[in-house]
Amino acid sequence: MAIESLHIFTEYNPEQSMDDLRYPEWQSPFREALLEIDREKLQSKMMKAEEAIFQRLQQLAGNSDSEAEAERQATGDAISALKILKTEKLNYPDWKST
Repeated sequence: MAIESLHIFTEYNPEQSMDDLRYPEWQSPFREALLEIDREKLQSKMMKAEEAIFQRLQQLAGNSDSEAEAERQATGDAISALKILKTEKLNYPDWKST
């Protein structure tokens, strides 16, 4: 997945409120990170998003219903997107290629 593929995560609808997010606990900070253009602020917002995702995954631990599984999949996709942002925007090493 290249940075161009992140468009699926950044489709911004100004009429969509945070209340419309399926998993607002972590999707709100995740979305803020994806939409950040200031490199200085991006690092901080990415850390907040990762923390929110981690906390939510801890809450979901041991829950095996289909909704929890769907949310775990969504968090996995978000983590993948954040890794791409780190590599492409913050010049982190691409661990897959080393």
